[in-house]
Amino acid sequence: MAHSRRQLICATLMLPLLSRAQEAGYPNRPVTLVVPFGAGTIVDVYARLLAEHLGKGLGQPVIVENVPGAGGNVGVDRVARARPDGHTLVFSGDAALVVNPILMERVPFDTLRDLAPISRLMSNATVLVTSSSNKGESLQQVLDRARAEKISLTYASAGSGTASHRAGEMLRAATGLDLVHVPYNTSPLVDVMEGRVTLFFAPLTALQQVKAGRLRALAVSGDRRSALAPDVPTMIELGFKDFRAVAWFGLLAPAGVPRNVIERIHAEAIAALRAPEVGRRLAEAGAETIASGPEEFRATIAAELSRNSKWLTMK
Repeated sequence: MAHSRRQLICATLMLPLLSRAQEAGYPNRPVTLVVPFGAGTIVDVYARLLAEHLGKGLGQPVIVENVPGAGGNVGVDRVARARPDGHTLVFSGDAALVVNPILMERVPFDTLRDLAPISRLMSNATVLVTSSSNKGESLQQVLDRARAEKISLTYASAGSGTASHRAGEMLRAATGLDLVHVPYNTSPLVDVMEGRVTLFFAPLTALQQVKAGRLRALAVSGDRRSALAPDVPTMIELGFKDFRAVAWFGLLAPAGVPRNVIERIHAEAIAALRAPEVGRRLAEAGAETIASGPEEFRATIAAELSRNSKWLTMK
């Protein structure tokens, strides 16, 4: 009994030393940052911007790996099943984490049980765009033409449950028009520019194509006009009451990663977010930084899962 007691005391005294040893040894090889959507999507753009500076802080390369599929579920599940040592992380938008578990019958992971939130890093609104070759200078003209000619409109999204999908469904419900959803795993901008899909609630980076004359901006989905396009009205200004579609993006690890490792990743992620170049490029993309802590991020996920389970009825 005395021997067992001595072992317990020694083990307890060793815990802080082991914790510091683990922290000192992390990371001991390159870190994989999984992006559960294809190259060129806004999630991918943000992840690669973060990875470059996160790698500098961690002292190891951070390699972005695109793992698209099932609205983000495939990539997130890969991380949920990964070894919990902090060398495999996921950078995901809100859809895969707090929307898919409500919309889809089978999701292979439980967001709160299988993942360790690190930080909700940024958010952004979207801009509703159409091809510059399409008739109609305003959203109302586009909708009126569809009614008059009894034609179906199509809208693209970055995947089921994403902000672009949710906004499209909100528009369909508000107008009563036959809006056909066309989901993509990669960016649909080329198809929208060429007129193969009528509408797309795109990331604000699409304003570059608006300035180039390839797209026409019809409205933005946030609470206020974007500083990047001050002449483009909000959906609310156009008469769509309470129309708000904003996505957020966060960094997570597999559940079970040591707390000190989570804290190290969090500190380096926030430092990367505050780098002048990162701030400038995020502003150019229309993103707003959040930089929450792990517990705050976990509380956000829990709250949104609860809220979505009560009202999210999109199909």
